[in-house]
Amino acid sequence: MKDRIRVKRKITAVVISVLLLSLTLPVFQVQADLLLEPWNNNFYDRNKNRCVQMMRMFYTNGEDGYVYVSSEPGPGNRIHSYTNGVKVYIQYTYDHNGEIWGVMETRTGSQDPELISGWIPMEQLRIVYDQTSFTEDFKHEFYTYTGDPLPLENDLVIWEWPGSGNVKWVRQFDPRQAEIEESWLKSNTTYRDSEGREWVQIAYFYAHRDNWICFSDPSNEEIPAFNPAPDPMLWPAAHPPEGLQNGQELRERLLPALAVILVVSVSVTTVILIRVFWKK
Repeated sequence: MKDRIRVKRKITAVVISVLLLSLTLPVFQVQADLLLEPWNNNFYDRNKNRCVQMMRMFYTNGEDGYVYVSSEPGPGNRIHSYTNGVKVYIQYTYDHNGEIWGVMETRTGSQDPELISGWIPMEQLRIVYDQTSFTEDFKHEFYTYTGDPLPLENDLVIWEWPGSGNVKWVRQFDPRQAEIEESWLKSNTTYRDSEGREWVQIAYFYAHRDNWICFSDPSNEEIPAFNPAPDPMLWPAAHPPEGLQNGQELRERLLPALAVILVVSVSVTTVILIRVFWKK
């Protein structure tokens, strides 16, 4: 009887292990395909069907040396500001009467950070050179890879793009993942640099998209940068005028003044009405 119980327990443990393994395998794919939306932006929530996915980094680049962040596209509604040269992640864009605006999120402050979710005119931003930029610049040189499969028994260095000089991460060899990796490392997009090295783009690899591996030297982390990101051409940075650096502060300062103006207006109107009716 006890032997049967032990056998049943072992079978149950094996079944549970298999189920857990089958559930964990697609986790990377879920993470890779997950598209984050603005967490707390009412305008986006109301107009998401008209928004276009962007998901790229930009530098702030206002002609006056700074940019304002607004609660929604259009003049006014300012809630924050940045001097030029700050990196912001634009999630989606929206066409507001022919002007394209981008929505972003950030946290301000150090001790009790506040989540800022707002919109910036795209004409006041400049793209941060990235993998998409490299593809746009060199796609006419891409071709189909016809070489030998990549050996998996060594570490693999994953780069942002060929010649970037920036290593995204290093895949440590794990024989247990070899079969999965073999299916991931199939790609047709290849680039050959001036030294004859072949770089292959891997669309998906461990929840990362748009990876580049130098198939000619896959474990070398010391390949020099021959195509680094160009320096951005930005307007000189400057601070917004005093009192306008934060739209919320501006509104708080204006409220008492508006209240006084309202009281005075009502008082003057009342006096005029009393005189008019008194004469009658």
